Amino acid sequence: MTIKCAAVNIPYGGAKGGVRVDPFSLSEGELERLTRRYTSEIGLIIGPQKDIPAPDVGTNGKVMAWMMDTYSMNHGTTITGVVTGKPIHLGGSLGREKATGRGVFITGREVAGRFGIEIEGAKVALQGFGNVGSEAARLFSEVGARVVVIQDHTATLLNEGGIDMAALTAWQAEKKQIAGFPGAREIDKRSLLDHADGYSDPGGAGGSDHPASARKKSAASWCWKARTARPTLRPMTCWPSAARSWCRTLSVTPAA
Repeated sequence: MTIKCAAVNIPYGGAKGGVRVDPFSLSEGELERLTRRYTSEIGLIIGPQKDIPAPDVGTNGKVMAWMMDTYSMNHGTTITGVVTGKPIHLGGSLGREKATGRGVFITGREVAGRFGIEIEGAKVALQGFGNVGSEAARLFSEVGARVVVIQDHTATLLNEGGIDMAALTAWQAEKKQIAGFPGAREIDKRSLLDHADGYSDPGGAGGSDHPASARKKSAASWCWKARTARPTLRPMTCWPSAARSWCRTLSVTPAA
């Protein structure tokens, strides 16, 4: 995060932090109280000129609004610049929710072009189907790619003819998971990359990748959009068990 922000002269750092809890297991009241208490506890180390929290896994605009409101109350004035990812009416940015997924798509399209991969008709495997993965999947589908594999923490789905993005999005919105989606069959998560002959985009949470999948990698480009730290896979490195020749041929594109 520090490097990619510096590359475009954005004065942000790259620290990560949060609360280890499943937000979907909490009531809205519990989540709000947790968020406000967490914000109060870190209040001394965040601020527009110190550290600016941004949304990540398990958060949304409402959570960021609670953080901004709590920080502002503790300082006696409204301070919108303390966090990013706020709702538009509270000073948020237009397109913020979809920006990361679009960035993944644009990066993938450009990298694929350098490898001579034609996006139209290519089979795409996407890891993650939240704000990032779902938007990237929609954009790849719009330009004619076949998104044949979608994976999240609940299942890995395959449809060789291409997964219906509108139907899957509606299913995920209702069920909060992709498991059980009738428009595709579930496969072993380790075979995620077996079905992508043009482009693969790991966009899931940390620890999602499996060495067995990596060793079977056949796509020419792997756009690495890591939403959390991966201790076993960092840019320009690979698993110790992987062959040296595999390391040399893998193109790792840093997070968009």
